[in-house]
Amino acid sequence: DADDVVLLDQGALMRDANVDYQRGTARALVIGMLAVLVVLALRYRSLRSVAAAFVPSLLATAVTLAVLGFAGVGIDLVTLTALLMVLSMGVDYGVFLVDASAQPQDELQAALLSTMVACLTTVFGFGVLALSSHPVLHAIGLTAGVGVTASFVLAPATLAVLSERAR
Repeated sequence: DADDVVLLDQGALMRDANVDYQRGTARALVIGMLAVLVVLALRYRSLRSVAAAFVPSLLATAVTLAVLGFAGVGIDLVTLTALLMVLSMGVDYGVFLVDASAQPQDELQAALLSTMVACLTTVFGFGVLALSSHPVLHAIGLTAGVGVTASFVLAPATLAVLSERAR
């Protein structure tokens, strides 16, 4: 009851700080997604090409969140940060395939092969982290491994969307 005494609840302060960081990271993720959409729109100036490059990565992010939920992994600052990387790599795969779809068939095959090699090296690299007993490294590895795999599996949807243009 003393007037000049301040009680600090360190646990509550840390929880509040963590929630603030999570909200800020989620906000940055959404802003980053919108910025990527703007850049893709400026690059392609075609709704179909923008969708072909972006939607597979967005779906891969949703698949990753679903798998993490089923696995009982909570969404925290670490997984949100890894999701930003998943989204970015998924857009990269989409851009590679959108650009390659306008090229001769052998260049498209080369783009598919190089995307597969990039995916495999990333999944193996982060897969090792997923095997870690350290919770943060495990969360990064699991999120990135699942997300990049989903991005690669869904990337050919880019070609399906673009092939509709030819019809």
